Amino acid sequence: MSGDGAETGEVIDGRYELLELLGAGGMGEVWRARDTRLGREVAVKVFAPPRGTDAAEHAEMLARFDREARAVAALESPYVVALHDHGTAEVGGREGVAYLVMALVRGRTLERVLKDDGRVPYEKALTWAEQICRALATAHAAGVVHRDIKPANVMVADDDTVKVLDFGIARFVEAAALDQWLTRTGALPFGSVLYMAPERFRDDAGDARTDLYAVGCVLYELLVGRPPYVGSSAQVMYNHLNDTPLRPSRAVSGLPAAVDRLVLALMARDPEDRPADAETAAEAIREAGQRQEPSPVPEEAPVSEAAPASEKTPELEKTPALEKASELEKTPPHDKRPEPAPSPLSIADAPKTKPHGSRRKAVFSIAAVIAAMGSLVAIGLAADDPAPHDPEPHAPTASKSPVFSGTYSIGTLTGHDDLGNPEDEDLPEAVERAVARSGGAGAGIDVTGVDSAAEPDRWVERKPGLIGVVGDDPMEAITPGSPGDVPAIIRTCRAENHYDPDVADPAIFRVAATETDMGKGMARHLAAQPGVRKVYVRGDSDSGSTRALIETLRAAKIDVRIEHVSFEKESVALLRKGIREYAPDAVYLQADYEEDLTAWAKAVDATGFTGPKAAWDPEAPLCSGELAAESTASFPDGWLSPRGYYSAVRDPDRKHAEQVQTALDSAWQVAPYTAEEYDATLAMLAAWARVPKSVRTGNDPELARSRLTSELSKVKPKGLLTGAWTTLADAQAHPPVWVDRRDGDKWRQVKALHEPG
Repeated sequence: MSGDGAETGEVIDGRYELLELLGAGGMGEVWRARDTRLGREVAVKVFAPPRGTDAAEHAEMLARFDREARAVAALESPYVVALHDHGTAEVGGREGVAYLVMALVRGRTLERVLKDDGRVPYEKALTWAEQICRALATAHAAGVVHRDIKPANVMVADDDTVKVLDFGIARFVEAAALDQWLTRTGALPFGSVLYMAPERFRDDAGDARTDLYAVGCVLYELLVGRPPYVGSSAQVMYNHLNDTPLRPSRAVSGLPAAVDRLVLALMARDPEDRPADAETAAEAIREAGQRQEPSPVPEEAPVSEAAPASEKTPELEKTPALEKASELEKTPPHDKRPEPAPSPLSIADAPKTKPHGSRRKAVFSIAAVIAAMGSLVAIGLAADDPAPHDPEPHAPTASKSPVFSGTYSIGTLTGHDDLGNPEDEDLPEAVERAVARSGGAGAGIDVTGVDSAAEPDRWVERKPGLIGVVGDDPMEAITPGSPGDVPAIIRTCRAENHYDPDVADPAIFRVAATETDMGKGMARHLAAQPGVRKVYVRGDSDSGSTRALIETLRAAKIDVRIEHVSFEKESVALLRKGIREYAPDAVYLQADYEEDLTAWAKAVDATGFTGPKAAWDPEAPLCSGELAAESTASFPDGWLSPRGYYSAVRDPDRKHAEQVQTALDSAWQVAPYTAEEYDATLAMLAAWARVPKSVRTGNDPELARSRLTSELSKVKPKGLLTGAWTTLADAQAHPPVWVDRRDGDKWRQVKALHEPG
């Protein structure tokens, strides 16, 4: 690696021969090596901070590296990777480089297991979680708190036992006071936001129970296939601080009630409500695995079917969190019990791509975060209602089902707060405006809210006259049935492609690009640039957008060099080195966090690279509503990024932009996805106008839904964006994607990829 780190074949300290680079992170490189003295293979971690690291940062990283050696050396557990040796030596021509020598574990991290296999059977998830707790019990007994438990830091060995990795940010409890300088004032606390306990964001010192919260997050992801909270960093921090996670059984049927209670106890926001220690948690996990009672089916099981108090897990019987969890399962339908912001995905097969984020309506402000998080982080957030849930009543009995009133309606599909108010206020405004301006087609049609977390096959039970739905993606599976059983759905938000196109429901349409579509569009734009024959791609190559980009580039005979990076902050030195060695014609970056993207983009520019440069915007809007505010991600000038929604502000065709602004009025003219929602409603109404009058005025909602769905595949509406498509089938086959270029502090649209040329 010449100058940036060690080299293959180099022998460290006269003993450890480096054979293969296994990975690199912000602090160093991990090598497969051979111990020439004992004749065995080992893992060698070499301290190698990125070039350009200043003296203070270097000292901070070295202290963390040294602490990992001290932390692991203090532990003896079958579930912790053994430390064989550590010291300093000449490495890569540099004197006094620190290194660690550990046992070489052959297997996969839980992060890789989740990417490859999706969610795992709950019995296996519990076994692994118990073993993680056994490792933590050993660490905590030695006075060591890990502070960064996450799937990437847990290895599953070939014998199916787990090994806890990376004690690089571990805190020695007795030395906590001396450790404060390692978390600089105004910086985020070390750790991964997806798995961090609430007290970490408040600048509380915390104790061993912060690790148990992270174990709860990891267990949730193993059971469900995604973290308990997803979205931007600020969103996720807000969720950890204010929300209670959705019970795993809401996403995966058949989980024992004891597992629900266990997860809620581990993830209690107050550390006092969590298990007392890791040993207690391990025993509770073991006991939960032995219980077979299924969790009550949400919204359908009567109160009497909730797990009785006598069946509580003994080890957690006295914890307040468990008592609260049991109460949740027995709450009568009319009670307003809190649920978390992000509703679960429809998980028939556990997703291998990251689901789209919560649609929670939120406002981010510096003042609110200072109040919520103390002086630690000055990026904060505030929100209207901290715990949205399905506001609609539980399943009514047959005798209490609503009766069709004779009025048909179009539903606006979005999340709702605990008072039943839609979290996305832009969506119903756009739909109502389209209905009002559609002339006779919208006569007699009501607009009603539909909760995205509710089960689609029960929407019509609650609202018999519902003929169609516009907006967000349904979070629950759509049960196949006869035409007319469920309303037609026109999806207008950016989403992962978690609906298999080969078995697509004929009642589901979409007019907005998915993340996969955006990746393909960006690839087509790069491939069309003069002289582009080689593209360097850095990021999570397993994500839907990046995978689509790579496949599309290769289909266009473009050579692609991939540097796979998952959730870790990888060394920018590898990025600079890759660009120098590969000499690409174009560069594409995909980062999950704004801070990573900023650092990577600056590193690319620092190499003097002048070809096309593009990146995925991790803060880009997912749908309409206040959460869809313009991205705050920092892009240098000249960088490109794909966009999946129409923007009147960025449209260079000012005549067209003015038409959109007139239709939506100034209050919604700049809101992402509102033009798509407006056009989807016009398509719904145009199809409804084609339904025979006898059906439209009749008393058979099922027939009305069936005929509307049939007409939607044929209709050619006239809308704001129908220059990009003529039918809904055309919109789905060739969804509009735009490419923007950063120009100072603004984005400029440079290409609409649905246009010719």
